Amino acid sequence: MRPSKKVLLLISVLLASLTNTPSAPAGTISAAGSGIAYARASLGQSFTMPANTSGTLSSLFVAGIRGRASLNVVCVQAKIYTSSAKTTLLETSSNVVCDTDATGTETTGLAPSDSFTFSNTVILAAGTQYFFELTITSGAAAFWTTQVYSVANGGSYSGGQLFADGIFQSAYDNVFTLTYTDIVPASIINKPTVSGPIFKGISKSITATADTPGWVTFLNNGKSIPGCKLVATSGAAPSVSATCTFKPAIQGSNAIRAILKPSTNATSSVSDTLFISVAPRTTLR
Repeated sequence: MRPSKKVLLLISVLLASLTNTPSAPAGTISAAGSGIAYARASLGQSFTMPANTSGTLSSLFVAGIRGRASLNVVCVQAKIYTSSAKTTLLETSSNVVCDTDATGTETTGLAPSDSFTFSNTVILAAGTQYFFELTITSGAAAFWTTQVYSVANGGSYSGGQLFADGIFQSAYDNVFTLTYTDIVPASIINKPTVSGPIFKGISKSITATADTPGWVTFLNNGKSIPGCKLVATSGAAPSVSATCTFKPAIQGSNAIRAILKPSTNATSSVSDTLFISVAPRTTLR
């Protein structure tokens, strides 16, 4: 049996007020502060994604890219690897960053042109460590970037390590900001369940299971069931549930659905329809 157009309209109205469809905000990982300038033919930095957030890489800002010594003109490009061992290349920046000041006096600083652009398609997994490396494409034989102290030396960034010419440098981290677009996961809520025979006016429990914690609203024939709106789930992901009690007021066929509004950044979801048959009450009040 298919839901009527009226039922579908009521469900769509409820969805607008009960669902959660978050946008995909930008997140950042950064090590910042003032420090020394470090010059090498290649400079890299490992970094770690937040424990509960995956994202697609969009840009990388590195402070103070400057050529070294008498030939101060230099162009560098950024590459993202799965680790500092550089066994798997994930992406190369679509642009190069160039310092065209050949006076030899410019060694540190910040400039908007120090940003590298990526395709926003490479997925960086939650809680995983990656590695970016800057290498020269033309110009000077070495270049500068700006560093701050590492955690081991009193700094604040704990998600990675600085590498210069492929060698780990324990005392410093690069000054950088990596920007990614959050991946908003989709939630799943299963078709509600009701056990045993169902009678008009007799209380009955409805349960819905889902993969994401949040609040569940139960609908009967497109309308929210009294006492069954925004019922908090119990349990932990990926197995949570919500239960409420209702008294069927309509004899015959009823269409039960559930809407999940996650307490995380996941999108809301709507269950398939459970069709139940409500029998007439057989006992006196």
